[in-house]
Amino acid sequence: MNLTNDYIIIAKDASVDANDQMVSINKIIDNMTFGVRKEEFDKAVALSQGKPIALPIAYTIASSWRSDRNVAKSFPFKLNVKLMDPDGVTLNENSQEAMMAEGNNAVRFNINVQGFPVTKPGTYKYVLSAVDDQGKELAKGATQVNVDLKVE
Repeated sequence: MNLTNDYIIIAKDASVDANDQMVSINKIIDNMTFGVRKEEFDKAVALSQGKPIALPIAYTIASSWRSDRNVAKSFPFKLNVKLMDPDGVTLNENSQEAMMAEGNNAVRFNINVQGFPVTKPGTYKYVLSAVDDQGKELAKGATQVNVDLKVE
């Protein structure tokens, strides 16, 4: 089976209609602007001891994955999600169990996220990969978001 990534989109909200399976993606996010007060930011940086600072925003990572054929039986895999800062440093990484149902050739995910960890202004990258139960990467996709951090 060959699996490919159709898309990865960061949005304010995404949902799949139960009747027709159509995806609605609302308010695509390609830029995040945070205005913070210098005193508060300096205090947060001191308390974080070099770790990323989580800024308050709720968003969804919507993704779609497709096989080159319908699967004969349900196919389990893991969806790995990695966020990297502008320097390529991995800020967080997690995985989620996934399943492509028997007779289907596609699966979609909407991952709801609270907070965005930042280390500095710049372009952050989400990398998603589908991995089988043997640890083999089946497919990979990525999307970027620019973070504008205004410290005043």
